Amino acid sequence: MSEKPGSESLPPRSGKGRPLAIVLVTIAGIALVAFLASYFSGFWGVGRETLPTAEECLRLEELKNVALAYLENEEFAEADGRLAEIAAKLPAESLGRRDLAICRMLWLGQATKSKPDPQ
Repeated sequence: MSEKPGSESLPPRSGKGRPLAIVLVTIAGIALVAFLASYFSGFWGVGRETLPTAEECLRLEELKNVALAYLENEEFAEADGRLAEIAAKLPAESLGRRDLAICRMLWLGQATKSKPDPQ
């Protein structure tokens, strides 16, 4: 059986790897601090829309509910104005654009629908 060599039989450590490791850890730490500082300072957030306040969120939620009620009652002009406002206030949110497109398609379909003869 081969035995593990004892510490007295191993060559002495030169210590050349330790300074390199310290330099690499220091560079990684500096890079991490620079990344976090630029991220949280808003450097990458340029052009991001700001979030609405709680009061504005409540108003937009109420506006959405009223617009959907008008849409269900086929009052497309009323629904269109409210949905357009939602789409303008929250351009990154798909709800306003999607429901506005649905409203306009239904409105267009109603305008082109042939009316029965009143005979």
